[in-house]
Amino acid sequence: MNQLAHLPAIAIVAIAPTVPRPRAAATRWVRARPVPLALLGNGCRAARAHGPATVPPCGVHRLFEAHAAHNPAAIAIRTDDGNWTYGRLNAAANALARRLRRHGVRPGDTVATVLERSARLVAAALAIVKCGATHVPLDPAAPLSWQAHVLADSGASAVLADAIRLPGLAAGPVALAINGARRTDADGNLRVEAPVGTPACLLYPAANSGKLLGHGLPHATLARLAARNGYADFGAADCVAFAGGSPADVAGLELWGPLLAGGSLAILPEGVDDQGLAVALHRHGVTVLFIATSRFDACACTIPATLADLRVLLPVGPRPEMASFHAVLDRETEVDIRHCYGASAALACALAHRVRRAHDTRQYN
Repeated sequence: MNQLAHLPAIAIVAIAPTVPRPRAAATRWVRARPVPLALLGNGCRAARAHGPATVPPCGVHRLFEAHAAHNPAAIAIRTDDGNWTYGRLNAAANALARRLRRHGVRPGDTVATVLERSARLVAAALAIVKCGATHVPLDPAAPLSWQAHVLADSGASAVLADAIRLPGLAAGPVALAINGARRTDADGNLRVEAPVGTPACLLYPAANSGKLLGHGLPHATLARLAARNGYADFGAADCVAFAGGSPADVAGLELWGPLLAGGSLAILPEGVDDQGLAVALHRHGVTVLFIATSRFDACACTIPATLADLRVLLPVGPRPEMASFHAVLDRETEVDIRHCYGASAALACALAHRVRRAHDTRQYN
């Protein structure tokens, strides 16, 4: 089935080679390892696996493509400007992947993105892995010096960015703009596979963290995190808020979790206040929300009813205020609140504490 693909105003930039640097010496590959329960206490537990007993041994893009083939009319992305179906998103990613291939991207390469959180970013991430390459997401708000470090350290062979950002990304690049014309993708999915062990994504910490190394997530690890991480389950009926603000968030559970489960993700506006967040959550029918604990404390005071309407609420970071749990749970809600701690650039939380009722918080010390 032919689908319309629309990716306006993204440019492909060739990066001039820098001083050769072995990537293996600058990065580390993250593989899922169980945390011994004996090391945990105070009511917390390691994130136990749940979901499918096994994850198919294939690339994450193949798992997404299976959903697109089974139900192409299902909503994959919800935005204020309209929704993207699985068929449309798959067609857009295929078209961009073929464009990347024509410009030299090969299996085992790394390709960076410098894009705001958007449907274009999701399509770009899919297109990169469809080429057998590794996606390196970069925060557009990060200093240019940090962006240059990540591009050099990751060995990125190309960058996907808005044309306005090109001068700061590389000296004298050849920019090949993708125009806004709509086109059909009649050729279907690419028959390209990544070399064994190639990470699906290479994630770097925030520029101000003081850490310089990237974290690579192999396809199998990312698929396991999305399907059986032990604290956030995703289903075809779920809509997950795509609201993270750090570079790592764009390639983690907020993005891949719903897409690998046949669900949808909602692109939330940047910098909205609590009331604006409540409006966006209701408009898109969000059921799963990752939220920083500091923001959770604020929203529990201002929009507790909205939080209580969620299916799964995941405050991430240091322990929230006890009053925040009470503000939500005292509404006799069915929301599943799991405080997650130990999130890293790999987007795997080390510990999770489930608060079932408001009185449980009295023993959460």
